[in-house]
Amino acid sequence: MKLLNICDKVIEYSFYGLFFFVPLIFLGSTSELFELNKMWLTFVLTIVIALFWIIKMILRKEFFLKKTPLDIPILLFLISQIISTVLSMDRHISFWGYYSRFNGGLLSLICYIFLYYAFASNFTDIKRVVKNVLGVSIASGIVVW
Repeated sequence: MKLLNICDKVIEYSFYGLFFFVPLIFLGSTSELFELNKMWLTFVLTIVIALFWIIKMILRKEFFLKKTPLDIPILLFLISQIISTVLSMDRHISFWGYYSRFNGGLLSLICYIFLYYAFASNFTDIKRVVKNVLGVSIASGIVVW
């Protein structure tokens, strides 16, 4: 059970990392000063969250995905975006997003949807986590300001 606690902490602190570091990160060595770097960090932290969520489900020997009131609208929107990508004149941009940003494509949308469900499914004390996320976001905003 100790490994389950580690998975929970990694998932929780990865979300805090998203809310704190994404607004702050930028690298002058890329052609897109802000957005590309933020997307790469989002992709990396999404992979970390996914890995530890999968480990958690394997340890529990159950698949869990919390149902939310937004399930049907999210599913319909995702289906529309998949159809749009398949029928697109430029599937590469439709999947990856704008050339220098990797945002606005199907991949980033899937990432955001995954993060929504990971957040909803992995926290039992949602009030505490939301309070902490707000605190982390405010701290990041103060640094950006």
